[in-house]
Amino acid sequence: MTVIFTPGATVYHPDVQPYISTSDYVAAPTGVDVSALIPGGSTAANLMALAVTIRSASGWANNLCNQMILAATLDTQMASGLLVRRDGTVRVVCDFWPVLELDSFSAGSTPSTMAAVSQTSDIWMKGRKVLVVPVSGLSGPSNQFSWPGPMLPGDRVYAQWSYWNGWPHTTLAHAVATSDTSIIVTNTMPAALAGRVMTIWDGASTEQLAIASTFTGGTTLPLVGNPQFTHALPTAPASIMVSTFPDEIRQAVVSLTSALIKTRGAEAYEMGAVGQEPSKSELIEGGGLEDLSVAVDLLSQYKRVA
Repeated sequence: MTVIFTPGATVYHPDVQPYISTSDYVAAPTGVDVSALIPGGSTAANLMALAVTIRSASGWANNLCNQMILAATLDTQMASGLLVRRDGTVRVVCDFWPVLELDSFSAGSTPSTMAAVSQTSDIWMKGRKVLVVPVSGLSGPSNQFSWPGPMLPGDRVYAQWSYWNGWPHTTLAHAVATSDTSIIVTNTMPAALAGRVMTIWDGASTEQLAIASTFTGGTTLPLVGNPQFTHALPTAPASIMVSTFPDEIRQAVVSLTSALIKTRGAEAYEMGAVGQEPSKSELIEGGGLEDLSVAVDLLSQYKRVA
């Protein structure tokens, strides 16, 4: 069958990494014993079970925050019937936050006549997730006239835009030496990371590294200075996180992982889908409800408001 239309919006990101590593959880003072997640299972089998549980807990954290994904992702949205305001701008609402950068924005009176905005220096953000974008200079049939011309206030337009949102988060893809001037990570990172600090979470060798202002996006992150410690890549499913996540989000995922482990019948329990929230009645053994309560409290300030 020939596809005639594909929506220009992306909401599926299979490459997103779990929000904490297996070693992060084991080292957490609030973590629980994970040596028997699979009764009679080997050390490797129990480690894999922990990794799967952490992935589910990471999806659960997204759900509790009403976010598709808390980790930074590049998303595309579409809108129609947008009113060109008196000042020649349209206002669009980004579904997810925090908005890190706008990579493209096109508008037009029809989907086939959309053009890229030309006044990029006048794009503005109103509040946390409303973009104010000038479109009056774009060419297209106007409601006011029958011939092509610049879109005018009062016109209705289509728009499509791509933007990075969330907290940059990934894993090391290559070992790190103290002489290195850059690090290589698993996932593409946005240009907005330039000048910011990321943390390599590696036990006693945990450190913060500043990303050079020359960074323009990608998986190789140039550094300001050199790493203080060496970081060797562990064997999967273990990993080393490189992240800008606030401590509250990381701790919340630890608590949610504990809640899932403590769920009654944990040996046979499976989540229906990543991000699907179990009912509270299932979290009644071994302090599971308390762990859930802690996570909800920690994530409250990161909850997306509709």
